[in-house]
Amino acid sequence: MKNLKFTFRFLNLKGAICLFLTFHSLLFTLHGFSQGVSINSSNAAPDPSAMLDVSGTTTGVLINRMTSAQRNAIVNPAEGLQIFNTDTKCINFYKNHGWFEVCGNCVPPAAPVAGNNGPLCLTSTLNLTASAIPYATYSWTGPNGFTSTAQNPSITNVTTSNGGVYSVMSYINCNSSVATTSVTVIGPIPSTFTWSSLNPLVNELVTFTPTQTGASYSWTFQGGNPATSTAQNPVVSWAIGGTYNVSLTVTVSGCVSVVTTQQITATCPPGTASFTYTGAVQTWTVPPCIASISIDAKGAQGGGPAGGKGGRAIATVTVTPGSTLYIYVGGQPTTRPGATSGGFNGGGKVMALPCGGSTSDGWGGGGASDVRTSVSLSDRLIVAAGGGGSGYSSGAGGIGGGLTGGSGTSFSGIATGGTQTGGGTSGANPGSLGIGGDAGPLSALCIGGGGGGGYYGGAGGSTGSGGGGSSWTGYPGSTNTTNTANYNTGNGSISITY
Repeated sequence: MKNLKFTFRFLNLKGAICLFLTFHSLLFTLHGFSQGVSINSSNAAPDPSAMLDVSGTTTGVLINRMTSAQRNAIVNPAEGLQIFNTDTKCINFYKNHGWFEVCGNCVPPAAPVAGNNGPLCLTSTLNLTASAIPYATYSWTGPNGFTSTAQNPSITNVTTSNGGVYSVMSYINCNSSVATTSVTVIGPIPSTFTWSSLNPLVNELVTFTPTQTGASYSWTFQGGNPATSTAQNPVVSWAIGGTYNVSLTVTVSGCVSVVTTQQITATCPPGTASFTYTGAVQTWTVPPCIASISIDAKGAQGGGPAGGKGGRAIATVTVTPGSTLYIYVGGQPTTRPGATSGGFNGGGKVMALPCGGSTSDGWGGGGASDVRTSVSLSDRLIVAAGGGGSGYSSGAGGIGGGLTGGSGTSFSGIATGGTQTGGGTSGANPGSLGIGGDAGPLSALCIGGGGGGGYYGGAGGSTGSGGGGSSWTGYPGSTNTTNTANYNTGNGSISITY
């Protein structure tokens, strides 16, 4: 090294050589100049004011380190002598026969990077995070008086009060600047909703509107079209009248609401179907939106001047939308005699002439009025009974209707009415399921009246009027039932309202 002077005190030459080789193995290079010495990697000359100029970007200068006791043991320290006191962690220097200490100001550590695992659902766990800083400790503060010295603290079972700003500092001898992280706790998510119109008709389009907007939705519509939806504002209709459940679940940022269920009632446009006597079976198709109907049925009066009046039966029954119902409207006999002189739908007949050369004084029974799901008597939904036909000398026919039909009058023997369990038994011929008994002759005379049709028919008279049939409103599930006896004159009728 040019112009470089060193004074080494070694025990021997071997030590000096080792020290020299150690310097040359360093990353930095020692450069000697007339004005001083520089240690650097750029081959730069020392500053003119410095005897020793050390520079670098990855290392510093490390002076002698010792305890206070070791420092005090130095003999005759030179003025300006410096050491690092390992007890006080400060620079010490000697001046005016005494030691002075320089501790300086703390250099704050880097502020940590703060974070959290939000947004959070209610009752979940909040995890706060701070980036790792070697040798640092941490200090957290937050809502609800929260404090923690953990690097990554947690709060379980959070509520909305745990939402807000959390602050954290690192500490190495002094505090860093404050880092913050904002925590969002999603509160109770409303899943309530409204719809329009409030009372829709069948097949009317209904729009649903949730209270919570901008979320994910799961709708279910009992009996609706569509049955489910994920739209915010679905449009739904119902083809069949009734009351239905509508349910909604709302999801916000992965948090799921409780389920809200409300009921909506879809009503059918009201209507009435009326049927009068035609002498034949009639049919009616239940509208697609109708699940129940109210039937008002009236049975026919028995034939003759004193035929018993028909009964009236009213009931609300369940039906299948779109199905076919069979309508039987009872008829009142208007002629005599003859094998077909009983009223349509179960009225009992009278004897045909000639009857021992005599004329007939008997009339046929009135037919029942009923509604069926098929042509079978076992599939009747409601029955309004017919009255018994007049007999000899204008005897009064038994009244139809009620749970038991009335008995016909006679000067010899009584024709009884039908019941809920069987036809009338006394008289010329007993009634049966749905059919009144036929009248019978007395010797060569044809003077009896036919029994009225009904759930069970009345008995046919032998010398007098026929018994009335029984009405019936016992179809399973029937409601609002009424049975009135001795109600209707003339032919029967049926009215269906929905």
